[in-house]
Amino acid sequence: MSCLVQCRKELGTVADLLKAGQCRQAPAIATKATISDIRAVFAGENSTAGRLYVVDDQGVFMGVVCLEDILRYSLFYNHDPYSYDASRAQLSLAETAAGFMRQRIFARPGDDLLDTLENMGAEGLQEIVVVDDKERLTALVTMVDLLRYDFKRCCGS
Repeated sequence: MSCLVQCRKELGTVADLLKAGQCRQAPAIATKATISDIRAVFAGENSTAGRLYVVDDQGVFMGVVCLEDILRYSLFYNHDPYSYDASRAQLSLAETAAGFMRQRIFARPGDDLLDTLENMGAEGLQEIVVVDDKERLTALVTMVDLLRYDFKRCCGS
């Protein structure tokens, strides 16, 4: 059996990583959250997130809002000579997370851990959310979490 096949088998699944306690809670925000709400979460004292995971009223994962999109939006309207303070304030209350969502990319507990890592790399992601069978957020897996995972079982180092 090749080393890669052996590693794939011994690394296990995303569920194995979750059982090892190496993951964290995904920073979530409602689809109805306004730009002001989103900016407050991104700018919060304890925030290190560059991505917020958008959920509906039932907690179902709907998409991702990225910090760079919110910054681009905010900077454009704050430096647009035709945009008045009143219209900026109205926009920040009218625009919602649903309008800024990017594609849903996620993992499931049963997914092969090596496949998940390869998918993250292919998409240029540093983190990926894990969803349950009803597509509700259950955890956030980062590249650092993967590094901390016990690779000694298959890699010997």
